[in-house]
Amino acid sequence: MVSLTARPPLGVGRAAKRTLVLMVAPTRKQLDSWIEDMQGLYAILVNDPTDVSAAREAVANLWSEYGDPDMPADVADMLIQAIEIGYAAALRDVRDGDFDDDIREWRPDLAD
Repeated sequence: MVSLTARPPLGVGRAAKRTLVLMVAPTRKQLDSWIEDMQGLYAILVNDPTDVSAAREAVANLWSEYGDPDMPADVADMLIQAIEIGYAAALRDVRDGDFDDDIREWRPDLAD
């Protein structure tokens, strides 16, 4: 059995977290495979130095608030990389114009 702590939504205090118990625990081999896969994905997708810096800063802010200090370091590293991948992908999508119309709606003060 594995005990995971569910993080509360942003803005909700740590007292609101719940513990979930799962009946299946990954094997060390499975975990190592997931870590290796995440490292490979990270190497492919997180390669712009500006994005790396922005993603690391964003993750540091999130992790300092919601990270679990009791989590095994290799699992924490894998989760941090996953968050950085998502953040960098979002930055790339914004840069590529995928959200231009949405940004104009969200931030009309930025319109020409």
